[in-house]
Amino acid sequence: MSAYTHTNGRSKMADALRRKKRRFPRAGWMCLPVILFLCFSLTGCGEILHELFGESREEREERVFTEAVEAIFAALDAGDTDALYALFSQEAKEGDPDLEADIARMMEVYEGPYVTHGFDGLLGGGGHFEQEGRTYSVFTSVPVEAGDTYYWIYLTYTYQCDPNPANIGITELEFFTADEWCLELYDEESNRESSCGLTVYADKTLDSPWRCIYGTPHRYTDREAVDPLEAKAQIEENDSYAAFVERFGEPAASHIYRYFPLPDENGEARWLCIGYDDREGYDDSIHTAYIVDRFVYLGMLLDDEGK
Repeated sequence: MSAYTHTNGRSKMADALRRKKRRFPRAGWMCLPVILFLCFSLTGCGEILHELFGESREEREERVFTEAVEAIFAALDAGDTDALYALFSQEAKEGDPDLEADIARMMEVYEGPYVTHGFDGLLGGGGHFEQEGRTYSVFTSVPVEAGDTYYWIYLTYTYQCDPNPANIGITELEFFTADEWCLELYDEESNRESSCGLTVYADKTLDSPWRCIYGTPHRYTDREAVDPLEAKAQIEENDSYAAFVERFGEPAASHIYRYFPLPDENGEARWLCIGYDDREGYDDSIHTAYIVDRFVYLGMLLDDEGK
C-alpha cells in the first residue's frame, strides 16, 4: 500500500507538454506514437497524459467520492434499502454478515431530509491509497446536514479494482449521529476499529450542547461575539492567549484549537479559530488565527508572519 497526496491544478510538466503540442510541425505528428509509448513507459507520465486528455486523477477521485456521498443520502431519503445495499462492494457484502441489518438500523436512525454536505475535498481529512493490481480507493470523513441535525460518515470508496470489478463500491461506511461523532473526537481512549461493510453509531448521547464548527461537532457554550478587527488589533499588540481571554472571555468551544464566535455574515455563523501551544514549559503566544464557518475555512485573520 502506498500513500498518495493530491496536488491542486495542472502540473508544470503538463502545461509544458500542452504548449509544445501547439508547436508541432507537420512532420512532428509522425513521432506522436513514439512519444506516447515513452510517456506511458515512464513512471508518472501516464498521469500527465490523463490530465491532458481528460479529467485528472484528483478530479476523478473528488467526483466519484461526491457522487457516492450523494447516492447514500438519496437512498436514505427514499427509504430504499436495496439501492443502499447495491452501493457496497462485493468484498463489503461478504465481509459484513450483518450488512442488511445495519442498513435497516441506519434507516431507522436517519431523520432527514438531506440538505447539504460539508465535503471540502480529500485533503480535508482523508486521502488515497492503492494496492498491487491497480486497486484505487479514497477515504475521508464528511459532515452532512439533514433536517434539523447533522450526521457524520467515514467512507472508504473503491473506484477501480482491476483484479475484481465487483469490488468497486463502498468498502467501509461508518455512520455517526452528531452526539456519537462528538464523543468519539473527545474520547482519548476510543477503541473504534476499522471494519468492512457498515457500522452504525447511534446509541450514545451528549450531556451538553454542541455546534458544528469547521466540519466537526464541538461541545459548545454560548459566548458574546468577538469583533474580528478588535481581535486582530489585540493579537498584534500582545500575542499572549491569556491576554486575549482576559479581554474577550473564554472560547465557545475548545478541541485542539479554541473557537470564538464572530458576528454572523449573510446569516451564516462564523468563528475565529485560535491556536497556541499550551504545553508546560512553552509560552502561550498565539501562532495561528483564522476564520471558519460550519464547514469550511474562510480566511486568515493574521498572515503567516503574524500580521
